[in-house]
Order: sequence, then structure tokens, then C-alpha cells
Amino acid sequence: MSRIYYVSAPDFGKHLVRANTPHQAIALVAKEMFHVRVASQDDIVYEISHGNKVKEVLNPTPEELAAVEENQQ
Repeated sequence: MSRIYYVSAPDFGKHLVRANTPHQAIALVAKEMFHVRVASQDDIVYEISHGNKVKEVLNPTPEELAAVEENQQ
């Protein structure tokens, strides 16, 4: 079942998005705002030398997924 989500963030504006999940709503807005590509070796060296760190996305556990679904209802 789709819902209309209100997606907002400082510096990124406010958006109304019809989607099945909040994640889909955020993904649509992000797709319009950001460009993503695989980092080159030069990108990595430059960013790390300027203090940026590599962020890692961890796969959620089944319990974490259940908690997110529970909070949406």
C-alpha cells in the first residue's frame, strides 16, 4: 500500500513523495539530488588525506528490520 511521505532535510528542501516505504521515498529524492559512482583510487587518496573517512553500510539484522516495520505502523 502506498502512502505519501514528507521528505525533508536542512539544505535539501521539502518533498511530498508517494511510495510504498519511507526508504523508497528517500531514495527517489536522493536520486534527484546526488550523483553516485565508484570511487577511483585518486578519489580515495584525496578524500582520506583531507580527513574524510570511509563510511560502511552494514546489513541490518532481522530484528532491526522488524523494528523498522513496527515503527511504520
